[in-house]
Amino acid sequence: MAFRREDYSGIPASSALAMALMESSGIRQMIDDACEYDVQRLLTPGNAVKAMIGPIFDARKKSPLSKIHTFYHSAPIRRLFGSRLNEQSLNDQAFGRSLDTLYDADRRQLMWDCADSICRRYGLQSDVYHMDSTDFSVYAEDDKDDVFEAIPMFNGHPKDGRCDLRQYAVQSITDGNNIIRFVKPYSGNVVDSQMDMETLDFLEENIDCSNSVLVADCKLVNDDLVDRIFGMRLGFVSKCPESFGKKAAERIRYSAENGIMDPSITKDGWELYDCDDDIEICGVNRRLRFIAYRIPAKKDSNLEYLKVQGEREVRRVFKRFSKEMFSCESDARKQFSLTLGKLKGSAYDVSADFIPVESRVKRKGRGRSKKDDVPEIITEWKVDVSYKFDSELAERMAGDEDIRVIITNLPRMSDRTVGIRTGADADAVLRLYLDEYKVESNYALMKSGMGIDQVYLQTPSRESSMIFVIGIATLLSDVITKVLKDNGIGKTSKTVNEELVSLILKEGTEDIVALGKDDSIDQLETYVKLLKLDPESLLGVF
Repeated sequence: MAFRREDYSGIPASSALAMALMESSGIRQMIDDACEYDVQRLLTPGNAVKAMIGPIFDARKKSPLSKIHTFYHSAPIRRLFGSRLNEQSLNDQAFGRSLDTLYDADRRQLMWDCADSICRRYGLQSDVYHMDSTDFSVYAEDDKDDVFEAIPMFNGHPKDGRCDLRQYAVQSITDGNNIIRFVKPYSGNVVDSQMDMETLDFLEENIDCSNSVLVADCKLVNDDLVDRIFGMRLGFVSKCPESFGKKAAERIRYSAENGIMDPSITKDGWELYDCDDDIEICGVNRRLRFIAYRIPAKKDSNLEYLKVQGEREVRRVFKRFSKEMFSCESDARKQFSLTLGKLKGSAYDVSADFIPVESRVKRKGRGRSKKDDVPEIITEWKVDVSYKFDSELAERMAGDEDIRVIITNLPRMSDRTVGIRTGADADAVLRLYLDEYKVESNYALMKSGMGIDQVYLQTPSRESSMIFVIGIATLLSDVITKVLKDNGIGKTSKTVNEELVSLILKEGTEDIVALGKDDSIDQLETYVKLLKLDPESLLGVF
């Protein structure tokens, strides 16, 4: 049997949809306008980002820069990226040069402007912003000769278990529609308070603070940052740290336990206690609002969780010590101490014995050793880790989980309240705080759904630019998910990619030809209509 040959020019529909959204929303043009580059360059920075977006949205692939030209081997490259380009134009050098150009642009502002533009296009404005930071893994080389805005740091025990990768600290903002608005990489040793302060400065220049609310974790709540928030007239909601305001959380928790808590409208069985307290911040008394909330009693299940999940966490954190040897006892003790410091919120008492182990150094060269040769003996140290469940500590921890405390400067509702910024009841504040998961969902997508941990780049500048590319990809994904949700389609962008990946779009003589099953084609037509895309743009507009 012979092959039936047919030459065509096309791409997977999932990638075509994302690139068309990027082009039609003006993001590609905004990137080109923000960068300074030689106009004679065949591949512009905006088209380079667009080209990297294609493989990211192909559900079968995970590596956006691995032989990217092969992804477009059968694609209408001139229509997608410019009339002067061909497959050879999409080479590693061209993409590296584009990442260098992106690094010189104000990527923080550019990301914000791109997100603002596409949100306006689809009517997705929001005055609520969720801020958080995380570690981000990349392949990286040592490059200490040049100074960059962010330098990756080695992280001895990353959560993903990839000790061969290096870590950036990445700060991001996600709005109330779960759309990422801001991404900025930092060196791995930058403290959270510095990142938060710089982000507050950025927000002051880009939002109407008097009508906006910032939601963040408890790292936001320290004297300097809260004082800055008051100076900006920005609303905020966060978990109250135990040390803040001379242990204000402890006082509020005690008052809630001995007072009357109201039933929550948001969460069945939950109870709320709403009160104010004067806190001295940077020498000034500030009136802050505290909301304690009690979760229905689950002490037995909490104890079981602390025991079962806690043991798994101990094993995971200290797994490396079962195989690793250290050159001296002090190194072994230091590494154990550092690792123990990362085990937080555990009801297990972890200890270690440091045991010297002698071994014979393997002789160099071939053949039998001489009769009078004395084998070299070295001493290494291993760490024998043991742990024991502390039932009394677990009892206290299980009880402490019942009441938690939120801090905010949002006023209470009144007859004059217009919007949550001018007044919010306790349930509304609780909902804002619980929505902090939106940042985490984007981090999960950026880390596991984009494939950056498989991309090898040679300088921190290109790595920082690649994080911007991942931010743009996440933005497009968030918008697709939100638009579909608002139109009654409960699918994420990831689900859409998986549905459309086997559907191929190719150039026809007069129109676009869709190769695939009818149901996939119907789905694509629905998505194109809801995203307000011109079907012709799916295969490019050049």
